[in-house]
Amino acid sequence: MAGWFGKRKRQRQQNAALDAIMGAAQERGIPTMRVDDPDELAISLGLAQQQQGNLAQAEETFRLIAGDGRRAAPKASFYLGVVQQDRGDLAGAQASFRQALTASDPQVVAGAAVNLASLLVEQHEVAEAERLMCQAETTCPPYAARARFNLGCLLALQGRNQEAEASFHWVIDGRDRDEAPGAMTHLAALYFRTGRFEESERLYRQVLASGHREFTPLAAAGLADIQGRRGS
Repeated sequence: MAGWFGKRKRQRQQNAALDAIMGAAQERGIPTMRVDDPDELAISLGLAQQQQGNLAQAEETFRLIAGDGRRAAPKASFYLGVVQQDRGDLAGAQASFRQALTASDPQVVAGAAVNLASLLVEQHEVAEAERLMCQAETTCPPYAARARFNLGCLLALQGRNQEAEASFHWVIDGRDRDEAPGAMTHLAALYFRTGRFEESERLYRQVLASGHREFTPLAAAGLADIQGRRGS
């Protein structure tokens, strides 16, 4: 009987928490009419809190859904992992991304695989990181370019230059607007390290022409290195 009453108490606590989520969502202008799935509403609220910079509140909201075996737990775990990573809780983020790998939504699985792989690279667990990047590429096409780009960077760090070059070329040939400039920049750097200066310069100039905010400064620095080498 004590166990049964414990379940009743936990259910009341969950219902109270979901009622609070409904109220908070309404305050932020998130539509709550015709909501069939309160878990999805909670995730929407957590995303709104995250976008507003309320990371502690977002973490609390995502954690409510990520626990206790709820249907949307893997999806909420993915977003929880992102918030934890932003807050510097890397161990918590890793655990959350691992739970998100059990999701039925391939986009959630791919996103979790890419993020978890990045954390594992920082811990020098490169074998599992490589496996996760390959998993992300095959699981969800929208994540394929990001996974291939990250894989190319990982292979280059290991000195596996031919494999890295193939991965970067795959991204470049796909003309992914977000990932191609990064792939060109890293491939240009690889060419520079291996003495292929003309090819390196050509790629750096393509990155400059793209005007990409993140990689244009790196391309400019790379060109300066090439020009400095010629002047020496």
